[in-house]
Amino acid sequence: MTHNIKYDAGYANGICWASNGQLVAAYQNFEDRGSAGILIKGDQIRSRVEAYEHIVWNTFLYPNPASKELKILSVDASRPISIYDMLGREMLKGYTDSKGKLLMDISSLSRGIYFVMLDHYGKILPIGKVAVIR
Repeated sequence: MTHNIKYDAGYANGICWASNGQLVAAYQNFEDRGSAGILIKGDQIRSRVEAYEHIVWNTFLYPNPASKELKILSVDASRPISIYDMLGREMLKGYTDSKGKLLMDISSLSRGIYFVMLDHYGKILPIGKVAVIR
């Protein structure tokens, strides 16, 4: 049987920690309130940001919309970046330099919306869309 009980660690009669610092169990006695005690097993949840999210959120495309050149600035240096049309065809490809910069000549592209993708060691990351105008 599972009950939703609010647990206050400040009232714990005993706490057991693993050698890595993770909570194994906590015991609280409710006898003074006329009920049985409880035993709680804890699982530690850590928050983290994937490296991929860091790359995507720190890659910038400008100007957008663009007509002749597209500037790309990324934290992922020396990586290939491709521009795809709406049908998934690769239209242009370039490489960021050692500082993560790339200047792409997009004057050959037709007017429209294009997907910009970065290849991070085989993991293709969508880093944005660019509107090409004339």
